[in-house]
Amino acid sequence: MWSAPVDRCFGICNDRRADQYAAGPEALRGSEGNSRKSAPGGSCPGPLQNRRPQRSGKRQLYQRYTVQFIGFVIERGGMQVLDIACSPDVAAQADHREASPLAYSVGGISVGVFAAPGMQVELDPELLPFHVSSEHPDVRIEVDWASEIAAPSGSLIFDSGGLWSLYEEYGGYTFYFSTPRLGATPYKTAWFDGEFGFGHISMLRRFYDVSQPVNALEYPLDELVTIHRLSLGEGVELHALGVVDEFNRGHLFIGHSGAGKSTSARLWQKRRGARVLSDDRIILRCENGRTRMYGTPWHGDAGLALPESADLFGIYVLAHGTQNKLTRIPAGRAAAELLARSFIPHHSPDGLAFTLQILDRVTRETPCSQFQFVPDQSSVEAICHA
Repeated sequence: MWSAPVDRCFGICNDRRADQYAAGPEALRGSEGNSRKSAPGGSCPGPLQNRRPQRSGKRQLYQRYTVQFIGFVIERGGMQVLDIACSPDVAAQADHREASPLAYSVGGISVGVFAAPGMQVELDPELLPFHVSSEHPDVRIEVDWASEIAAPSGSLIFDSGGLWSLYEEYGGYTFYFSTPRLGATPYKTAWFDGEFGFGHISMLRRFYDVSQPVNALEYPLDELVTIHRLSLGEGVELHALGVVDEFNRGHLFIGHSGAGKSTSARLWQKRRGARVLSDDRIILRCENGRTRMYGTPWHGDAGLALPESADLFGIYVLAHGTQNKLTRIPAGRAAAELLARSFIPHHSPDGLAFTLQILDRVTRETPCSQFQFVPDQSSVEAICHA
């Protein structure tokens, strides 16, 4: 079993949001805010546990059906209860869910949300630029309304120290979301198969405003799904700044807290033809013999996020200096710098092994440098003309 202090693990929670929970649907309406701004904390990926701004508070709608799914009792009118604990495929056949999901794509991985009949779902506003049409998404997630949620029956493999914990059970993994404000009962669960290709979310009815659409993948679940799917041999998410210059070359910047990622992001914004994919979260994937860099919706202080990608041209470890200076560094050092800023499911030996493998490959195939820079537009020119 893994556990970690709040400020260092890869897990994600929203403690300010937890302070708003109370026993009733009104308490689950968040105030208007920036839902994707990443937590403070500088260069390590761990601060995903820190407080985060509240998000706008549309929640769930009433529905008239129930099904029993992997231990979660979900209300359905009538007498029939379907047990699909051992065969998630039955859910799609039994519920007759809509053929066209609400879908988005981050890092080349499409996620489709299929609501049960009569249930309305919505995406977080920050995910809307990443919306896609996908009849057959890479990750299929079905959402139901629950009257009760059973206690975990499997083995605890990760405790985030915040709102969620992860259990291995029912042939896959279940995220349990709870807060002391509501007692020991989880207000939401999300089960996924071992490949993170199919999932089922149960929302506990009494804790939500049932007159509103539900954002079932509300942060942090959306990012958790991405992190786990990537670790299965597809890529890695990094705490980094990613920019694309006017020649469509991708540049990845990392550094300790205060090294200058936010400053650099704002400087690159001013360059004609340049694009900032994200000022805080970047996904790397190896595709067709090249390393591809993707933007994500989970942005930082500058609020910059684009659903675009580019081939990676260079990796830069930022440091303040009295002049702009690029110094090549060994691949091994660069890999260690990236590993310290990687979002990894630490409970997964295979995920850890794959992350080490991909970072080794990326740093061996991509020029890696320390970049001492001055915080003005000359630093952007130095990278573009290196």
